[in-house]
Amino acid sequence: MGNVVVYPNPVIDNNFRIVFPESVTDSQIVIYDFTGKTVYSGSFKSNLKINSELVFIFSVRTDEGKFHKKIIVK
Repeated sequence: MGNVVVYPNPVIDNNFRIVFPESVTDSQIVIYDFTGKTVYSGSFKSNLKINSELVFIFSVRTDEGKFHKKIIVK
C-alpha cells in the first residue's frame, strides 16, 4: 500500500496528520507504544493527538493493504 503519508515525524505539539490515497475508502488505525500497548484504535481521522513523548508504531489497515510506520512524539 503506497502513498500513505504521516507527518510531521517527529510529531511536534502532539498533533500529526495522516493522508491516504484517494482510492482508499475504508481504514482502521491502531497505534502502539513501545511496549506493545494499544494507545489508539479506531477509524480514520485526518488529525490525531497523542498525549505522550514516546516512540510509537503506527499501523493502518485499509481496503488496499496494510502499512506500518514508526512515529516519534516530542
